[in-house]
Amino acid sequence: MPTYTIKFHKTVGTPVSWRLRNVAEVEAARHTNNKETRKIILASLDDLLRVAHPHTPVDAMNKYCEQVDRMQFVALLKRLLELDQSQRITPWESIQHPFVSLPHLAAYAHSEYVKDTQHRMEICGGNVPLPAVYPLTPSTSPLLPFGYLQ
Repeated sequence: MPTYTIKFHKTVGTPVSWRLRNVAEVEAARHTNNKETRKIILASLDDLLRVAHPHTPVDAMNKYCEQVDRMQFVALLKRLLELDQSQRITPWESIQHPFVSLPHLAAYAHSEYVKDTQHRMEICGGNVPLPAVYPLTPSTSPLLPFGYLQ
């Protein structure tokens, strides 16, 4: 019998029929209380930019790389979830998106964050060489406002 059937349905009477479990029955079966347990509630995808990840780098360069990368992630996510089909990103465009192709991190190829990112991309099957670009700093980046990391 499928797992979800047992979690959310209950057998009743003979011959056997099924009904949905009520909230108390589901909580008792799962041994949990169905209260809101999330620590962070997002109002929009932009809120992801402000969420502190437990493994956020402490040094400025890696923190900067993580923030710029997160901005590209949110931009890709917005394009993927676009309701208007004509505005939604295509599979081909998504492969070329900066979050996947990593041009925004090319100037920081020597940082631990970028090395780790490249390693993870290789594990996923994408050998992503970083293109050569001019070095960006928080004060010259077109993506982050001046003093964003301070």
